[in-house]
Amino acid sequence: MEIAPAATLLATVLGTALGLMLGYFGGWFDEIFSRFIDAFLAIPGIIFLIAVITSLGTSVPTLIGTIGLAFTPIIARTVRAAVPAES
Repeated sequence: MEIAPAATLLATVLGTALGLMLGYFGGWFDEIFSRFIDAFLAIPGIIFLIAVITSLGTSVPTLIGTIGLAFTPIIARTVRAAVPAES
């Protein structure tokens, strides 16, 4: 019961922070990190999760971190798209 809320909180905090930085700074910073996000999103999520869990184990902190990182780019892209509209 603690994994889902903690992973959601981690993804939301990291994704919001990253999206705000990308939208605010823009320029080359936005271009470079947006390409990293696009490349990460090109990897199927289940493949990423299986690879990380297999290599690091199935402890609760590992599951929270892995699931949180898997959903961070989605939130970052959404926040990044909203930032220029507000500035």
